[in-house]
Amino acid sequence: MTAEVALLNKSAVALAADSAVTIDSPLNSGGTKVFNSANKLFTLSKFHPVGAMVYNTMSLGGVPWEAIIKTYRRTAHRRSFSLLSDYCDDFFSFCSDNLVLFPEKRQHEVVRSICAQFFLEIREGSATNKTIRQSLDQLLEKYSKSEKCDVFDEDSLLRIEKLYRDVIDSAAAQIFTQSQIRNLKQRCRRAASEFLINADLLHGYSGLVFAGFGEDQMFPAIQEYYVDAVVDGKIKRRPGVSSTIEYGSPSAIFPFAQKDMVRTFIEGVNPRYGSQFIQEATKLVANLVVDAINKFPDIDGETKARYLRDIAPSVRESFLAFVRQMDGVRNNEHKRPIETAISVMPLSELANVAEILVGLTQIRQRLSIETETVGGPIDVAVISKGDGFVWIRRKHYFEQNINPLFIEKYFDTTHP
Repeated sequence: MTAEVALLNKSAVALAADSAVTIDSPLNSGGTKVFNSANKLFTLSKFHPVGAMVYNTMSLGGVPWEAIIKTYRRTAHRRSFSLLSDYCDDFFSFCSDNLVLFPEKRQHEVVRSICAQFFLEIREGSATNKTIRQSLDQLLEKYSKSEKCDVFDEDSLLRIEKLYRDVIDSAAAQIFTQSQIRNLKQRCRRAASEFLINADLLHGYSGLVFAGFGEDQMFPAIQEYYVDAVVDGKIKRRPGVSSTIEYGSPSAIFPFAQKDMVRTFIEGVNPRYGSQFIQEATKLVANLVVDAINKFPDIDGETKARYLRDIAPSVRESFLAFVRQMDGVRNNEHKRPIETAISVMPLSELANVAEILVGLTQIRQRLSIETETVGGPIDVAVISKGDGFVWIRRKHYFEQNINPLFIEKYFDTTHP
């Protein structure tokens, strides 16, 4: 897993990321291995003030994100854009239909794996031809009403069904017996194709965060994407957090991946505890009303039901007003003072706070008995309009003093 933070004010955006990466055992033993030396924070351009962070799955289609980003950086060279969103579009345009990064054979292999998992989940809940047919029909009805990933057009479904026909048939044959899917092959193809273009994320998605300045942006912006597969040459993705610093919104704090500790520090209460507290308190208040009415033995059932109908909305609204009031206290006492401080911080302090916030998650995991999925050195960078992407803290897998050619090549402005 990962802990990453972005802090934005009018001067800059500070990015910080830990170095832990968790690898599941390839031997299906259920074990995991954690390495504390992964790179998750990158310059998107050597010449312009933009950067990127990656979390969750560290590859796309079997290609490491580090390789993808650095290949794009070399190709983009000095190309610049008006807005940060334009850099994002250019990056995904570079990746789409890129047969060097994602050869067709590899795309087919990945799609086959996705479809096999899709059919496996159907088989776990359906064992006979009849129940599998029912499951497929239910899924087809669900997908016909659900949101499609916006990288696909209205012709994509038929094109993908035709393109991956043999791949889908092979995945279905691997998971089901012939009797289980007798006369259901076409349903399998259509359901799998609908699944491939659906906006829902796969379990192994990647989080990709772009941050920095476009040429026409005086204040920094940030854009998050969830990316999970290459299908028909398209990068299947969904936008996440998106924000631009403005005069009326001079600061922002965004944690990514493992967010609980940062949110606890910023908001003054653990978000899971807060959510559970409200759920349980809501039940308690509702039960108190019922118990109070039931204390009157002389009231018949119909009258009690009427009292409940009359009283319950007022009690619910009063409780919600209380919750809103306490949220206001929390914002005024915890979140707003921190956001105000962030808005006026100089660049060096912004970087220090970003590093500290990631470190909080590291400490919390150190104090648990679970596998430490956040750890290792914390890479920190600050991106400003004038100075561009500046490393504050960065690990290397090599010693710089014995690699002068690398340093010379990296800072050679004539070299991409």
